[in-house]
This record gives sequence, C-alpha cells and structure tokens, in this order.
Amino acid sequence: MKNRILLIEDEENITNLLKINLSGSGFTVECACDGEQGLKKAGSFHPDLIILDIRMPKMNGWEVFDRIKAVPEYKDIKIIILTASDQKNNREKAASMNVDGFYSKPVELESLIDHITNLLN
Repeated sequence: MKNRILLIEDEENITNLLKINLSGSGFTVECACDGEQGLKKAGSFHPDLIILDIRMPKMNGWEVFDRIKAVPEYKDIKIIILTASDQKNNREKAASMNVDGFYSKPVELESLIDHITNLLN
C-alpha cells in the first residue's frame, strides 16, 4: 500500500488531529501550513496523496491543486479537499477539477481514513 500523505492545512489544531489519526492508521504524514510550503514539501516528500485546504495564506488550495497537476511527475498524486468552505460553488469546482474527494470541516475521521485507504490500495 502506498502510504505517504501530505497535509496542507493552516489550522494547527486540525493539522495535529489529522496527523495523529493518520499516523495511527499507518500512514507517513508530513505537514505544511500554507500553499507555498505545501508545494515545496510535495517536491521533497513525494506524497501519494495530498489533503488540501482551500483557504490558506500565501496561496489558496485551488492554485496549489493547479500547480501540482501541471507537473507531469505529480499527475498520479491523489488530492482530497478538506475545507470549512462547504459551499455549492466549491463542491462544483472540485468536481470539475476531478479531485479525489471533498470533505467539509469538521470531518468524520473514520470516513476520511476509509476513503484514503481505498484510494491508495
């Protein structure tokens, strides 16, 4: 099973909660607190999956998504959106961009971890 997850999230409490739970489920997790740092870590960490917030400092999640998908060697990275902005337009945009999942905060951890496990198997 592939198991490297990059969490790009600016809310420290959510980052800590997700990191503890994902690590406890057997995943190797790296974290970035904004879009720019997330792009740098994607290049050095080589994740199998990215959990991506939309509203972040320096670069929003949509821009991070576009930049990652523009790099040929990153095309197979799965991306799940996790956001407090659970609005119809964001869900529609995510669907049009073919994200691998869209979750709103607060997230039901068991459901998210099951989805990640299925995506990476």
